[in-house]
Amino acid sequence: MKVEPIFLVDQDSPFAELLFSGLGRVEYFGDSDPTSRPDLLESADVLSVRSSTRVDSGLLSRCNNLKVIVTPVVGTDHIDTNAVAELSARLGRVIPVFNAAGSTAEAVADWTIGAIFKSLEGAPASVGIVGVGNIGRQVARRLDLLGITYLTCDPGRMDEPEFRHTPIEEVLGCQVVTFHVPMTRSGQSPWPTAGMISGQLCEDARHCGCRLFVNSSRGGIVVPDVFLMAGDRRPALACDVFLDEPAPAPAAIAACTVATPHLAGSGRYGRARAAMMVRDKVRAALDLPSQPLDPGLFGLPGRPEIRGLPGCISTESGMTRFLGEIDILSGTSQSASFRSEYISAAASDRARVFTSFRMAGTRTEPLWIGSCN
Repeated sequence: MKVEPIFLVDQDSPFAELLFSGLGRVEYFGDSDPTSRPDLLESADVLSVRSSTRVDSGLLSRCNNLKVIVTPVVGTDHIDTNAVAELSARLGRVIPVFNAAGSTAEAVADWTIGAIFKSLEGAPASVGIVGVGNIGRQVARRLDLLGITYLTCDPGRMDEPEFRHTPIEEVLGCQVVTFHVPMTRSGQSPWPTAGMISGQLCEDARHCGCRLFVNSSRGGIVVPDVFLMAGDRRPALACDVFLDEPAPAPAAIAACTVATPHLAGSGRYGRARAAMMVRDKVRAALDLPSQPLDPGLFGLPGRPEIRGLPGCISTESGMTRFLGEIDILSGTSQSASFRSEYISAAASDRARVFTSFRMAGTRTEPLWIGSCN
């Protein structure tokens, strides 16, 4: 008789109750801490974590039956690949790590547009997009609809015939530069991104006329000293991600014109897409019967519309309407209240403030319509 697999799942994952329903025995842990369920961690076949859980050798040393690691988010830098390799060697089988790349690209692109318009209180003259993967392409699509000029920078795509790569030195001449890169270090990539937003890059950007840097990638691509630089030596900063989450340095939050607690990707449709993506990967890996989820189970509301043609923002009334819509639909409307509460919070309370605002940041992604009517 085949024994049903055990799934150990973070209870705060979006749609946690649906992720693996019907595929086996599903158990939950809280506070992003799977070690709170030690017996289950030892026997679990599948471990599903959010980006707030660090999957390292200390955690994986407790796993004796693991077959799959799941993180229903885009990034995987919270997962120590060397530790996973050690576990694979110890258990005598490859332990795959499944994520949901691209699932929340629309929501992050919406946040990016919202952060740009909110910071500038209007439309940018030009935008540089650094990193043109799933999210960068969605940002470019929105800029096309808005009639805004942009340059693209992605050295990893230089050899693609139809891709136009612009060196970052030239991209810094744009009024806004937005970063959509993975977190990589020397040895991991020919173009490491850790600390790429340095004091020198900021000074170069200011010299070239750049007014705003936008970061929704990873906190580690910004050197911490950047947040302490005088405002006349660097562009303004709009950030959704920070080092040391969920308790980043208050100075980093205070330095940003727009600061939100890692909620850029918190779109309902994207989260549902992520759940279905990782569920299907796990089902295939464990050779379980096909049991696709009915999209109706997610209870998703209808998607609001946002008008994106240049004519829509060419008048004062049109711009005012657009600014109001994008602020709410992108999640950037939380910035002022989050910044105020976080900066004034006691050190012991910062993680709670960050997490509570992040959990409240879920929204429904709009449909971008190419018409003002």
